[in-house]
Amino acid sequence: MVMPKKLGKREKLGRLRRYQNSKKIGQGTRMSSRGPISVFHLDDSQEQLEVAKIVLERDDPSIRVNPFQSSSALLRELTMRNCDCIVTSYNVNRTNIESLTPEIRRVTEAPIILYSAIERYNAEKVMSSNHIDGFVEKKGDLEHYKELAAMIRGVVEKYRRSHGGA
Repeated sequence: MVMPKKLGKREKLGRLRRYQNSKKIGQGTRMSSRGPISVFHLDDSQEQLEVAKIVLERDDPSIRVNPFQSSSALLRELTMRNCDCIVTSYNVNRTNIESLTPEIRRVTEAPIILYSAIERYNAEKVMSSNHIDGFVEKKGDLEHYKELAAMIRGVVEKYRRSHGGA
């Protein structure tokens, strides 16, 4: 398996700026049939949070990303307001998804997407034992955010249908 070249922060930000300048807001996107989608995104990388927020909100105006760098901040926010979906990395500040999921489930039934660089085989084992609704592999390009946006829309629509609306 060929590993993608690691990009430096300057190169990533340059690519992001070129991407932003090349896109028109809403170009080639679908709006959710039931209104805005509130996403709580947990990752310990500030850069990852910023890039995901910019790209997801630019490509799909119905998605609103709320970034969190700690699981305690995420859990505190979940007690104060609802979200439609939680996107989380496997490890965040020495807390892994396997120990975090039960804490999240005590507060909300919102779908959880594992967004990580772990191999799909390992992700599937983690997902089945922790009631995680989807997996998207982190990659070095900006195109994989389309897959993440589609996964977000899909799990939220499924959750809304099974729970009788928005």
